[in-house]
Amino acid sequence: MASHFNAISDPRKKGSCYYSQKDVLMSAFSCMYFQEPSLLKFQQQMEDQQGNNNCRSLFGIENIPQSSQLRDVLDNIPSDAMAPIFKDFFSRLRRHKHLEGYAILPNVLMCSIDGTQYYSSKKISCEHCLHKEHKTGEKPIAMLFYREPLCILIKTSYSCYA
Repeated sequence: MASHFNAISDPRKKGSCYYSQKDVLMSAFSCMYFQEPSLLKFQQQMEDQQGNNNCRSLFGIENIPQSSQLRDVLDNIPSDAMAPIFKDFFSRLRRHKHLEGYAILPNVLMCSIDGTQYYSSKKISCEHCLHKEHKTGEKPIAMLFYREPLCILIKTSYSCYA
C-alpha cells in the first residue's frame, strides 16, 4: 500500500511539510484499521508505555499527524488517485481466490451499497462540500457536508451453483 501512496503526487510545497504524504495516507488507513478516532493520542500512549507504537511497527509511519492536519492533506488529494490501490488489491484478492466464497454466480459478486454522512457544518467548508439549505422559520440556514458511499460484499451461506 505504501508504494501506491508514494506514487500519488503531492500538491504541497516541497520542503515545507513536516508530515510526508505517505505518513498522512498510511495514518488515515490505520485509523480505519484500528477503528481509533484519535490515532495520535492512542499511539502516543502506546509509545510511552512500550517504547514503540503500531503505526511505526505495522505501517512504517514515521510521524503521526494530528486529525486536523490529516484532514487538510486528505482534502487536497483527488479521490481518483486512490483507484489504482483498489484495482491492485481487488486483483490480488481475485487471483488468490479469496472472493470465490462471495460469488452468487460464476464470476459475479453481490455488493450492497449504502451511504453515510460523516461531516457537517454551518461555517467550515471546502470546494468539495455538498450544500443544502434548511428553512427554519423565515430564514434559510445553509449546511455544508460530506457523504460517503459504503460497499459491502455479501457472502451466501450456500453455493448458488454447482
